[in-house]
Amino acid sequence: MKRILAIFMICCAAALILSPAALAAPEEEPGFDGYLIRMDDAPGEDDTPDGCEEIVDGLYLAETAEDALALAELGSVEYCEPNYTLTIQDNYDDYEPAQWNLRSVGAEAGWAHRDASGSRDRLGDGVTVAIVDSGVMATHPDLQSAHILSTVALSAASNGLDNYHGTFIAGLLAAEVNNGIGVDGIVPNVTILPICITESGGNTNVTKAVLGIHTAVDMGADVISFSIGGTNDSAPLREACQYAADHGVIFVTSAGNYRSGQTPSPTKYMYPPAYDTVVSVSACRQTEGGVEFDSSYSYFNDAVDVSAPGTSVVSLYLDGRTATKSGTSYAAPIVTAMAVMARQAFPGIDLQGFMALLEQSSVDLGDEGFDVYYGHGYVNIPAFLQALDETAIPSAQAASATLTLTGEIGVNYYVVPDETLSGDEGAYACFTYQGTEGEPMPLCEAQTDVRDGVTRYIFTKYVPAKEMAEGITLRLYDGSGAQAALTDSSGRLLPGGKADYSVAHYVSAVASPEGQALAEKLANYGARAMDYFGYAAQTPDAAYADAIVPVEIAASADELIGCKPTRTGSVSGLTVRGVSLTLEALTTLSLSFSIQAGHEIGEYAFTVDGVPAEPEYHDPEGRYYLRIPDIAAKELDTVHTVTVTDGTRVMTLTCCGLSYAYNTLKYYGSAAGKTALRDLALALYAYNQAADAYFGG
Repeated sequence: MKRILAIFMICCAAALILSPAALAAPEEEPGFDGYLIRMDDAPGEDDTPDGCEEIVDGLYLAETAEDALALAELGSVEYCEPNYTLTIQDNYDDYEPAQWNLRSVGAEAGWAHRDASGSRDRLGDGVTVAIVDSGVMATHPDLQSAHILSTVALSAASNGLDNYHGTFIAGLLAAEVNNGIGVDGIVPNVTILPICITESGGNTNVTKAVLGIHTAVDMGADVISFSIGGTNDSAPLREACQYAADHGVIFVTSAGNYRSGQTPSPTKYMYPPAYDTVVSVSACRQTEGGVEFDSSYSYFNDAVDVSAPGTSVVSLYLDGRTATKSGTSYAAPIVTAMAVMARQAFPGIDLQGFMALLEQSSVDLGDEGFDVYYGHGYVNIPAFLQALDETAIPSAQAASATLTLTGEIGVNYYVVPDETLSGDEGAYACFTYQGTEGEPMPLCEAQTDVRDGVTRYIFTKYVPAKEMAEGITLRLYDGSGAQAALTDSSGRLLPGGKADYSVAHYVSAVASPEGQALAEKLANYGARAMDYFGYAAQTPDAAYADAIVPVEIAASADELIGCKPTRTGSVSGLTVRGVSLTLEALTTLSLSFSIQAGHEIGEYAFTVDGVPAEPEYHDPEGRYYLRIPDIAAKELDTVHTVTVTDGTRVMTLTCCGLSYAYNTLKYYGSAAGKTALRDLALALYAYNQAADAYFGG
């Protein structure tokens, strides 16, 4: 422990000496404020040092290196890094007003779009955008104050309004259209959640950014607008962006602006735009012939996803009028508005589905295909809306509703009868389950297993997965109906002539010690299921519970990432509804789909791992299920590839038996439930490895 603390002190001291400010490199952000520490074993509230505070679960802010060291003495530290300064991505240049940016991307197509009844349906109704920025002037005459929620002030800015930046972005998104004042917003009916994280004219830090992102997600934002960044990679900031992605929030951010004296390079990155859980937008300027990448300030690198107009952009200002500014900050809201349109059309669309639409609809500029300046292209709202109308989007919310741990699990019980009983044609066995004795099972009809010259009779009982800890009793009877005595493998007489066991007992016996850890999770699964599925909880008997020895599982969630379901490509008219898992003697994995009006299931051809397959119709809700049967327990983490084609386009999905756990973790709201289900997923992973060895590969 002392060695770890010594290393930690050296790291803290080095962070002080080698801070971005001390290095004085012209391209570094200006300094940091304290230290961010991720604790694996978080201390109690009363034990936390005075100079430290918990920001989000397990992430602490320490004011000084001494405070960080004091905190480290209380538990296991995963990382410690400076609380870097972040800045808004604005160039502070003024130009002549002109809304060329909206004309350039075809914003009028969104205003004109109508549903089958003739109502305008791409104006942002029912969608919430969190503008995590410098606050929004809700009283601006060109904003509908009824569509602006109360500001969440996470900084010391007066009244939650630090400068014009957030208001400028709000105008691009939601200014009233054709009201004779100000400017026109792309999605004027969107609901705005202002979260102010800056102070002193636009600066903030990683701590406030993390809090802002978590607040946006926890308050139900559908989309996050975040035109703030820094040049230092930050683990807490990366985790916060992942938190948003895990909750299905589409996170849009500006690619970043070069400051005076900085040298542009494709190897330089801004954060969070460099993370793959966000959409990064570079900036373009108007030319006589159209548009071009603005190399005077915009970042360019392989993290850029798309480009949009960012130079000479006019929007709302704090004096109640308008101003004209340049920056990638003002390119990003174009894409944010497109995310709002997508969420209005498909509330369950996630980042992956949204990016697929952007890639499909953007105009290819610069080098053919993807390039570091324009990404996948220059956004085009009319083409985007057409793709949105024609393409089936996977509904993450609907998928979560199909994730059920149901079906039956079979447990074999092996019996070695004596010669008298085995020679009795009338001898039989019975299971008692939930207080009811089942039908007799003749001994002479049982399957047998001969090992080492000993014949074992096999009796199998199937129980629902949610009752895997429920006790099962086996009794043997001779031909006259008299109960036979039973002994255990050591020859000891079992009380009452009965053998008691459960599915959890079986799992524990199959793959000890990893199986014991799994059995412990399964034994408590009923309690989790009661919360998640509404099932009644069951607990194991005291003797069994005492026999459980908790075992640390070597796997981590990251090691299971190969089991995360993915989708690429698309077909028209068909929507992926989700993945479900049925646990039986062999496991069945099911993918569900729904067909849009005007389409039939016969239009599509399906394959599973390259073999043609046919989905089965399943009501309610008119869904079709494509089933992957007969998956052995030790193969639950085997990834399967499913393709669907409509004759023109191809959609590819990957999934495995553990996919249901990932989806459940992603959409289940309770923190305690997430932890429990994560543990179950890890235990299943360990069980797969142990079962592979136990069953001989």
